[in-house]
Amino acid sequence: MRLYYYRDPIGNFGDDLNPWLWSRLLPGVLDDVGDTLFVGIGSVLDHRIPAAPVKVVFGTGVGHRRLPAIDERWKIYCVRGPLSAAALRLPQELAITDPAALVGTQDLAEEAKLYPVSFMPHFRTGARLAAGGVILEAICRDVGLNYIDPMSGIEKVLTGIRRSEIVIAEAMHGAIVADALRVPWVPVQLSGQILSLKWWDWCKSLDLEYEPHIYPPEEQGDHSLDLAEFMGSVMQRGKPILSKGSTLERVTQRLLEQLEHVRAGEGEGGWVAGRAEFIPDPQLYSADSWMHTLYRAIEEMAEILPMGKSFILVDEAKWGDGEILGGRHAIRFLERNGQYWGRPQDDKAAIQELERMRQQGASSIVFAWHTFWWLDHYTGLKHHLQSNYRCTLSSERTVIFDLRS
Repeated sequence: MRLYYYRDPIGNFGDDLNPWLWSRLLPGVLDDVGDTLFVGIGSVLDHRIPAAPVKVVFGTGVGHRRLPAIDERWKIYCVRGPLSAAALRLPQELAITDPAALVGTQDLAEEAKLYPVSFMPHFRTGARLAAGGVILEAICRDVGLNYIDPMSGIEKVLTGIRRSEIVIAEAMHGAIVADALRVPWVPVQLSGQILSLKWWDWCKSLDLEYEPHIYPPEEQGDHSLDLAEFMGSVMQRGKPILSKGSTLERVTQRLLEQLEHVRAGEGEGGWVAGRAEFIPDPQLYSADSWMHTLYRAIEEMAEILPMGKSFILVDEAKWGDGEILGGRHAIRFLERNGQYWGRPQDDKAAIQELERMRQQGASSIVFAWHTFWWLDHYTGLKHHLQSNYRCTLSSERTVIFDLRS
């Protein structure tokens, strides 16, 4: 089998765990020439997966791109969590957890606890902030945080996590590995780059809730707290999370059992479409589920929004990065230096920002269903939109205004 995963040229801990972990757990099983793909850690279950004769799925999950068509060429042993299973219409028993949890089964050297609190950002956050003149590692140093660079290599990251009493994590796989190594973690979001549904998917697999500390703070549109103060506040008041030992042990054991089937090359253990009767649970696979609502919203937007144009997205940074829709760039509302900047203070601020972004080329504004309350709260903004622009879509999932009209 040939290992398939996302390879970023600058390196990324979560993706780069693939060769490190699977070479230890599946020695001699994976190669670079086989026709069968082995799809492990990451969010790559989308339409871009190569049309290989067979695809073996072990623990990966969905992201925000178009879903693949699951047929008899797919053999699925497990996925990251219940949202991935629901999105792909798979049996929920396949929703075990992210396989990076298996790092906890490896014989790693004991490390003394040298750092009271460490911080591991998303692998693109440092560069995004640096473009605006903010050096994240220097801020961490100033507030007494140990900085774990997600691009520094697997061994260095693992050592940094094991030497920490607590890990503040923007990188999801930083939190997953910390949890597996029994290091408490605190989730944060420093930008709209973070795709919340991936975190929810994984957290639900461990009976946890995902409630990150978001920068900048959104309450009252307050942007007065700078990043150093924010990180210091999270250090002082952030409540560390750790899954129950019994829950982690249960899902880890299930992963190991499924992995044994992969090693043996047996027909048992893997789920193949069409080979077993499966009746979806209406409560998990209903039209009201978050995953299906999100994908239907993206499909609606694809039909309305012009290719090659940017658009304003009101989603409170819950839909991930600006690549949500191919050929169209999403700009967060509000935004500063390309980053989500919270809610507007009042109607005047909202309208000013809307017009500024329109003049800079935004073709439309999209309200996600969970932000429909904005149109009731910001009544001046709503009146401005209705008086000056055409509403091109108003569904249960999205409201879209064409700003070119």
